[in-house]
Amino acid sequence: MLGRSGEVVDAAGQSWRLQDIRAAIVVIMVFTMFFTSLLALIRLLDDARPDRKPCPNN
Repeated sequence: MLGRSGEVVDAAGQSWRLQDIRAAIVVIMVFTMFFTSLLALIRLLDDARPDRKPCPNN
């Protein structure tokens, strides 16, 4: 799929352009990475609060 252009056909006979598939994958990756990065940032900022007491390790 990398480096190729054109169309592919699925089992139902539907034709798909490879460029459209790549664009959809990029959009999904961007939103997934943005969401997980935002959660990580919130957790880091919450852990860095000076008034937060450390949790004991279980």
